[in-house]
Amino acid sequence: MLAAFGILTTVSMLRPAGQESYREVTAAYQAKNMMDYLRDQVNAATWGNNTGPLATGVMRSQIIGDYTVNWYLIEVNPADYPAGLAPRKLMMNVYYPD
Repeated sequence: MLAAFGILTTVSMLRPAGQESYREVTAAYQAKNMMDYLRDQVNAATWGNNTGPLATGVMRSQIIGDYTVNWYLIEVNPADYPAGLAPRKLMMNVYYPD
């Protein structure tokens, strides 16, 4: 009886950790999918004109199911590059339900 109680207690304690891990992995996949989407948006028009989802200085947000993906781009050392050619740094957060 005590052994069965110990096993059931252990299994019930593992379940919440497993669910949390699942949400974290899903959030990582959402972030990867968003980065793939943004990479596909790179072209001369959107980059040079600083428009669309790659525009710098604009906080963007997209809700995907229960996950909220926020991203923000900044130009890295724009004075060191010709106009419109500075690399951009992506900052991203993914929020998910508890």
